[in-house]
Amino acid sequence: MQEKTMGILKLDLRSLAFFRIGLSILVIGDLLSRILDIKVFYSDYGILPRVVQLQTDINSWFFSFHYANGTVLFQVLLFLIEAFFTILLLVGYRTKLSTFIVWLLLTSIHARNPFILDGSDWYLRLLLFWSNFLPLGASYSIDSALNNSTIKIPKQIFCIGNIAIFLQTAFVYWFAVVVKLHNIEWIQGYGVYYSLSEIQYTTDLGWKLVNNLPMKYQQFLSHLVIIIEVFAPALLFAPAKLRYLGLLSLFFMQIGFGACLDIEAFPFVSTCALLPFLPASLWDKLINHFENKKETNLTVYYDGRSNAWGKIILIVKTLFLLPKTQIININTDSSTYFDLGENKFGVIDPNDRPLFKSDALYTIFHASPLLSPLLPIIKGEFFKTSIDKFCMKDHENSMILNDLKFQPIKISSNFVMNIVVVSLLIYCYCSNVEHVHPTYRIPDKYRSIGSLLHIDQWWFMFASLEESGEWYNFWLVIPGTFKDGSTIDFFNHGKPVSWNKPEHLSNIYKNRFWKKFLIGAGKGNQTNQISNYANYLCNEINLNHRKDKHLKSIEFYGMYERILPDFKVSEIKKYLILEYQCPR
Repeated sequence: MQEKTMGILKLDLRSLAFFRIGLSILVIGDLLSRILDIKVFYSDYGILPRVVQLQTDINSWFFSFHYANGTVLFQVLLFLIEAFFTILLLVGYRTKLSTFIVWLLLTSIHARNPFILDGSDWYLRLLLFWSNFLPLGASYSIDSALNNSTIKIPKQIFCIGNIAIFLQTAFVYWFAVVVKLHNIEWIQGYGVYYSLSEIQYTTDLGWKLVNNLPMKYQQFLSHLVIIIEVFAPALLFAPAKLRYLGLLSLFFMQIGFGACLDIEAFPFVSTCALLPFLPASLWDKLINHFENKKETNLTVYYDGRSNAWGKIILIVKTLFLLPKTQIININTDSSTYFDLGENKFGVIDPNDRPLFKSDALYTIFHASPLLSPLLPIIKGEFFKTSIDKFCMKDHENSMILNDLKFQPIKISSNFVMNIVVVSLLIYCYCSNVEHVHPTYRIPDKYRSIGSLLHIDQWWFMFASLEESGEWYNFWLVIPGTFKDGSTIDFFNHGKPVSWNKPEHLSNIYKNRFWKKFLIGAGKGNQTNQISNYANYLCNEINLNHRKDKHLKSIEFYGMYERILPDFKVSEIKKYLILEYQCPR
């Protein structure tokens, strides 16, 4: 019985490799989206200079490398360092170290400007944190390609990190359900109606759905969301058939969220969180499908005197899904004769033809399901000449290849690590409870743990702890008055000022960071943040325009419209948040 339970709790190393790749892609995408506004959100020339942030009421345990220098160039440098280690994580090189550094640098970015973070940022950071306790580099990685351990690595493993990544995924959904069950709207089945009626978060599809789908079906969807969030996470450690049910339920729910709600990266991060739980049977079927193809039966011979080519061939075989490819060192295998001539490696294809240089490489590309789509691109004469030159070099002086060392992979954990992870999981549970329980509070002496590691969390997901939630549409009107008397609305991309509700409100925001900042600062009446933004606008415009086009003053108005039952809304209310005079 115990052995069967442990088997269910095991995760497939190939699933963890897929998870590692997914995390890396998400981090790279996140960096690319942030770098577009790096001056505004991270430098001293933007809306949150370091001196202003350090004077605000921020947690003293928050640490960021970005505090060291406020120039745009320095911020770009830190982003590039983060990107470099993320690429190492992507290919699985020194995976444990790369995972830690990527998590540390992402945490540093988040600490520099916490006012633009949403749930997807929190979730991605937490997934990276728990990844430090998982063997992400044990499969489909450079580390696994260069593994020289004599101990065979199993396909599936059980470690404390398995429990951690499962509970973190479950916390997101289970505590969101706890919050929903505080709301009479969700209990009565109106949660979908109210969520899709908040036009600052609703896509065009979501708006059409809420206005055309009969209410009885919206009520069904509301109850279905709660059922999935309660039961599907528990199936992630069930036997394969039930696990597929849990995975598909959560996946399609996130697809629905992403299609109907403008919540940016959250569905992608939530889907990535499911990857570690892909059953071994899925990978076995996929691998059998590829292995049964005749073109995958390759034998690669290489000159063992070239250590670099041995590494290259092993890495290509591991990373690009060529498990049946045989690799033979002609200098150590006395039972095999293969005339390489002046070539560094050669390939025997399924038809027993010896191939060299570009022809050999084309054959390897053709056999790989990942590389074969690139064949039409690299078969041109220009690439053929370049590939032939590359294949004739021994690469012994390559700094990159010399840095790649054969070393054993260790996937065992120890007692101390297990105790640390269990303690941190207990803290995360308490952090969630603190935000749903009216009286419970984490003791102050332990609070620094969550702040330092950035593992504090709460998951409301379109619900409120109030018995009857406050559902409303919110937007800003930001009239800017110039010295020549003209006015524009900075919120609506410089259009004439209008007090009417904008159409397609969710599309007005430049990106998710601007949405989080403007909605958070406006709804929360955060005059300090709004004042910093106003000062940024004044400086940007007045430094780049002649005096008669200088910005004179800016006003910030919050526009508020309650969502009522039966597709009705209240009258729009307007209130002044801040009136700002630009410095002369």
